[in-house]
Amino acid sequence: MSKHVQPYTAQRITFTSARTIDEVQASLDEAINRQSPIGLEVFRDSLSKDQFQESINEKIGPSGFMFFGAASYSFSDKLSHSQSPPKTILYTIGNPLIAQTMIVHDRTTALHVPPQIFIAENANGGSTITYDLPSSVIAIGGRPEDESGELRKAAVSLDEKLEKLMRHISGSERSVL
Repeated sequence: MSKHVQPYTAQRITFTSARTIDEVQASLDEAINRQSPIGLEVFRDSLSKDQFQESINEKIGPSGFMFFGAASYSFSDKLSHSQSPPKTILYTIGNPLIAQTMIVHDRTTALHVPPQIFIAENANGGSTITYDLPSSVIAIGGRPEDESGELRKAAVSLDEKLEKLMRHISGSERSVL
């Protein structure tokens, strides 16, 4: 057995929004087509490449991402000493077709795709949206898998798509996705 440790520095992105957590969540739900979540049947080996792509394209929202899951962290309220702790929720969103552009270069990309988005209520009624910059945790450099630069290029493309979505749901850009 051997063990290799590769240090890297991740970059955490936080958007602060005047929108309430409920407004941010509603905007995200719409952008990722939450009302039509992906089922595990899409990942069956029996699907052809075309069937798989068609299934994914039916589920993605206008942002180009789809809903994979959400977890409320309200259980932490029971551990808090605060009378009214802030509401928080963790989303897992993604697009397997985007993930594949990175996984073909490095299978360990699966450690960070689909990405997770943490939304928290602020004391002032607004909210924060936090995630780790994909390129900072995926294309960490110094590996043979990324000598071509294609992994980094695909990860940076994901960075840009996520930022556009975060700006949209935070209300900092009123643009159409």
